[in-house]
Amino acid sequence: MCTLIKKENILFIYLAAALFSATFITGSSSYYNAVYINYLELAFIIFYIITLRGFPPFKELAKNNKLPAIIFVLWLTSITFSFIFSPLNLTYKSRAIGRYCQTISHLFTFIFLWDYLKRYKPNLKKILFIIPLTTVVIALVFLVYNFIMMETIHTINYGKILFQHPPYNSHIRHTGYQASAGLSVLLLFNITKQRQNFYTLLIILATVITCTFVIWLGGRGAILSVISTFILIFVVLLFQNSSTKYFLTTFSLIFLLSIIIAELLSVYQWNGLFNPLHRSLASDGINSFSSGRIKIWATCWESIKVNPFWGLGSQGYYYMPNRIYGVQPHNAFIQFLVEWGVIGTSLFIFLIFSGFLAGVRLHLRNRNEIISQQALIALAIITTLTIHSITDGTYYHPQPTFYLVIAFAVWLTHDG
Repeated sequence: MCTLIKKENILFIYLAAALFSATFITGSSSYYNAVYINYLELAFIIFYIITLRGFPPFKELAKNNKLPAIIFVLWLTSITFSFIFSPLNLTYKSRAIGRYCQTISHLFTFIFLWDYLKRYKPNLKKILFIIPLTTVVIALVFLVYNFIMMETIHTINYGKILFQHPPYNSHIRHTGYQASAGLSVLLLFNITKQRQNFYTLLIILATVITCTFVIWLGGRGAILSVISTFILIFVVLLFQNSSTKYFLTTFSLIFLLSIIIAELLSVYQWNGLFNPLHRSLASDGINSFSSGRIKIWATCWESIKVNPFWGLGSQGYYYMPNRIYGVQPHNAFIQFLVEWGVIGTSLFIFLIFSGFLAGVRLHLRNRNEIISQQALIALAIITTLTIHSITDGTYYHPQPTFYLVIAFAVWLTHDG
């Protein structure tokens, strides 16, 4: 096999298979989904070691990135301390052990993938396109499910079932993570006008389907995060003196058309654009407006006051005695504070922020050097899922975290 396929291409093929697998071989349990994604990441590391016959040059990487390397070691030490000395005694609890191992796995997968991209510079645009491609398939599956199931199950009852147990995922909002990431990728395939051919029509059709799906799912965070990403990409194009007329016109028309289609297909209380909008306007307070998130965040603060510097350890929110519901607090910053405390959170935010700025310097240092589509796609995924993390668990749940690992590795690699 290795003699027929170049060794670096084996990793390329594996990444494509892993992204497909991360979408379709998942179930109704977020815990087991996290375990499965963790296996995918560990398999990539093993494939790297076997096919490339070695490890990333850690010493060289650390030497060339001294401050981030120091912060990374400090962060790793900090979260280990938080886990071992947790006031909740987490070292004997399987969910906590798994969460701790998965957190470390994400970061080391990033390092191995980043080194692979730096050494061989493969174009991951085709691989990242798998995200919207699988989203379109799932959107069509939802359509078929609706027509079949609504014939036998009352609409309200099926709406509740679909909300809690959608196809290929553990919650309807988790499907929204994928759909919003998929739409952010497709935005970058609609920047400039192409020749009117079959491929162009397919891209536009896929964008309409995905945009309609995002709106139909009814997640306010998903919709707002995609709009924010569109604005950011629009600003980047203006900064680089690129034409924005086609991009602005195309997305505006697609967005309006998608709203119309989504509303025509909207049958549940939780989906479409206007049902969530009406629910927001009818809320009787900020906690109701936030779907109970304010109360969740308040209970998190009550829990971590006993150990604010180190937090409660990995999966600390799940084991909080006063946990209201769910497995994560619907806010990445609160999530980090609960698990790692002020110290671990500060170190990790520094890593994320410095990585983002390093990518900005790498791709946007020169207004005359046009940023590649691959880098823009990575930026779009990072922006969408990070903004979404303000009100949800895109830095907690496995599928969006896997997307972020790949996107950050691409964003920090010069593909020229």
